[in-house]
Amino acid sequence: MESTETSRGKENLKDAGFMFTFQAFSADSTTKRFWRCVISSCQCRLHTDVNDVIVNRLGHHPHGSDAARVEVAKIKANTKGEP
Repeated sequence: MESTETSRGKENLKDAGFMFTFQAFSADSTTKRFWRCVISSCQCRLHTDVNDVIVNRLGHHPHGSDAARVEVAKIKANTKGEP
């Protein structure tokens, strides 16, 4: 699993060609992290432990995966802050 940061400082997670953005911690903030698909109309969610290991996948993506979009996000994150 690969994690990157958006231009606005939010954390993104890549899984199977799909991008997820961090949404919230569990109520106790020590056991789970909740992620949502970056496509706003998609209801797909991920639950991970605090080490970003997937513990639950919820829903199905009504859209295809976009490996190119994932790679562009990764390149942007890596070049952020370079002169």
